[in-house]
Amino acid sequence: MTYFDTSFLGVTGDDAQLGKLAAQLGAAYQLAVTPGVENYPVYHTAAVFLVDPRAPISRRVRAALDAEGISRRFEVLRELEGPKAT
Repeated sequence: MTYFDTSFLGVTGDDAQLGKLAAQLGAAYQLAVTPGVENYPVYHTAAVFLVDPRAPISRRVRAALDAEGISRRFEVLRELEGPKAT
Protein backbone atom coordinates (compact mmCIF):
# COMPACT_ATOMS: atom_id res chain seq x y z
CA MET A 1 0.00 0.00 0.00
CA THR A 2 2.87 2.38 0.62
CA TYR A 3 3.39 2.44 -3.15
CA PHE A 4 0.24 4.57 -3.33
CA ASP A 5 0.58 6.53 -0.08
CA THR A 6 2.38 5.83 3.20
CA SER A 7 -0.79 6.57 5.19
CA PHE A 8 -2.90 3.95 3.37
CA LEU A 9 -3.88 0.78 5.20
CA GLY A 10 -4.57 -2.46 3.37
CA VAL A 11 -6.63 -5.49 4.25
CA THR A 12 -4.62 -8.55 5.25
CA GLY A 13 -5.44 -12.13 6.11
CA ASP A 14 -5.29 -15.61 4.71
CA ASP A 15 -7.20 -16.56 1.57
CA ALA A 16 -10.26 -17.80 3.50
CA GLN A 17 -10.49 -14.58 5.54
CA LEU A 18 -10.06 -12.35 2.50
CA GLY A 19 -12.58 -14.40 0.54
CA LYS A 20 -15.17 -14.04 3.31
CA LEU A 21 -14.68 -10.27 3.53
CA ALA A 22 -14.76 -9.87 -0.25
CA ALA A 23 -18.02 -11.85 -0.42
CA GLN A 24 -19.59 -9.72 2.33
CA LEU A 25 -18.66 -6.54 0.43
CA GLY A 26 -19.60 -7.87 -2.99
CA ALA A 27 -16.02 -7.49 -4.16
CA ALA A 28 -13.69 -9.71 -6.15
CA TYR A 29 -9.92 -10.16 -6.14
CA GLN A 30 -7.27 -12.34 -7.74
CA LEU A 31 -3.59 -12.74 -6.91
CA ALA A 32 -1.11 -13.26 -9.72
CA VAL A 33 1.71 -14.87 -7.73
CA THR A 34 4.84 -15.93 -9.59
CA PRO A 35 7.08 -18.37 -7.67
CA GLY A 36 10.39 -16.78 -6.70
CA VAL A 37 9.12 -13.22 -7.31
CA GLU A 38 8.61 -11.10 -4.19
CA ASN A 39 6.15 -8.56 -5.61
CA TYR A 40 3.01 -9.65 -7.44
CA PRO A 41 -0.04 -7.89 -8.84
CA VAL A 42 -3.41 -8.10 -7.12
CA TYR A 43 -6.40 -7.57 -9.38
CA HIS A 44 -9.48 -6.38 -7.52
CA THR A 45 -12.79 -4.56 -7.68
CA ALA A 46 -12.29 -0.87 -8.45
CA ALA A 47 -14.42 0.66 -5.72
CA VAL A 48 -14.14 2.29 -2.33
CA PHE A 49 -15.96 0.71 0.59
CA LEU A 50 -17.01 2.78 3.58
CA VAL A 51 -17.20 0.32 6.46
CA ASP A 52 -18.06 1.02 10.07
CA PRO A 53 -16.75 -1.83 12.21
CA ARG A 54 -19.27 -0.99 14.97
CA ALA A 55 -22.39 -1.21 12.80
CA PRO A 56 -23.68 -3.18 9.80
CA ILE A 57 -23.53 -0.02 7.68
CA SER A 58 -21.31 -0.04 4.65
CA ARG A 59 -21.52 1.65 1.31
CA ARG A 60 -19.83 0.89 -1.97
CA VAL A 61 -18.66 3.86 -4.01
CA ARG A 62 -18.07 2.82 -7.60
CA ALA A 63 -15.79 4.43 -10.15
CA ALA A 64 -15.56 7.22 -11.20
CA LEU A 65 -14.52 8.26 -7.77
CA ASP A 66 -14.65 11.87 -6.70
CA ALA A 67 -13.52 13.05 -3.29
CA GLU A 68 -16.51 15.32 -2.71
CA GLY A 69 -19.04 12.57 -3.45
CA ILE A 70 -17.26 10.11 -1.16
CA SER A 71 -17.07 12.75 1.56
CA ARG A 72 -20.83 13.43 1.31
CA ARG A 73 -21.64 9.72 1.57
CA PHE A 74 -19.34 9.37 4.57
CA GLU A 75 -21.05 12.29 6.32
CA VAL A 76 -24.48 10.71 5.72
CA LEU A 77 -23.25 7.50 7.34
CA ARG A 78 -21.89 9.44 10.31
CA GLU A 79 -25.24 11.18 10.74
CA LEU A 80 -27.08 7.85 10.61
CA GLU A 81 -24.77 6.52 13.28
CA GLY A 82 -25.82 9.30 15.66
CA PRO A 83 -23.81 10.96 18.41
CA LYS A 84 -20.81 9.12 19.77
CA ALA A 85 -20.79 8.15 23.42
CA THR A 86 -18.03 9.80 25.43
